[in-house]
Amino acid sequence: MKKSIAILITALLSCNAFAQKTTLQTNKTIVSYKIGNGSSQSWSLNAELNPDVLETTASCVSFMSDIDTIKVNIDKPWGSFDFNIVAADGKSYPTHILRKPTNAFDNPNPQ
Repeated sequence: MKKSIAILITALLSCNAFAQKTTLQTNKTIVSYKIGNGSSQSWSLNAELNPDVLETTASCVSFMSDIDTIKVNIDKPWGSFDFNIVAADGKSYPTHILRKPTNAFDNPNPQ
């Protein structure tokens, strides 16, 4: 029983098993993001960019704020995920994650 619970918790914490939420709440104008198991980097909220786009070759991306976290797994190159970062004042910042292939010549954009 304990082993089953540990496996379930591990699966829920990984990028492969997550609830597909589309809103990240924050009290600040800067959040953090992490690509795969890399280190966190700052992401400034910019109302002029609609949407603000993060391009990556990694399948797993996390955005973290002072009060919330969203983890995304994009299975295939050229896949994408859209969500909103909502600040405490109610302002919404549309954000788009685009997974690019590691080699665009071998896997050109299907569009």
